[in-house]
Amino acid sequence: MPTGRGGQCADPERGGILSGTPRLARADRDLDGDRQPEVVVADRSMCTAEGNCYWNVYAQDRAAGCKRYVGTVAASVIDRLSRRGDDGFHDLRGWWQMSSDSRVLLQEYHYRHGGYRVVEAMVCRQEGDDRLLCATDR
Repeated sequence: MPTGRGGQCADPERGGILSGTPRLARADRDLDGDRQPEVVVADRSMCTAEGNCYWNVYAQDRAAGCKRYVGTVAASVIDRLSRRGDDGFHDLRGWWQMSSDSRVLLQEYHYRHGGYRVVEAMVCRQEGDDRLLCATDR
């Protein structure tokens, strides 16, 4: 469970999903298109053998003079999508490696009301030629 709630001022070294003795790794990136990277940080001691981590995301709030915790993306890889949510923040897709047999859980996150939330999830299998085969409702 994350420490603190979405939208609150928080210290990236102490907030979000972290263990009692975190080993922090950063992967900052511009998520809202302002050419300033948002803080994206994970506790490597909580990552799985497949490389899945809980990436805590923080956005600068200039008016309050702090970084606000805006959610956690569970993934080994995070894609920034072209679609955007509130305040110009890009939607994100997290790739959670489920097993060694090429199965992945794809979760899409949308920024709304001051934070990222999962809006879609599906289990897929990645083929040798990198194609994804996903379950569909038909």
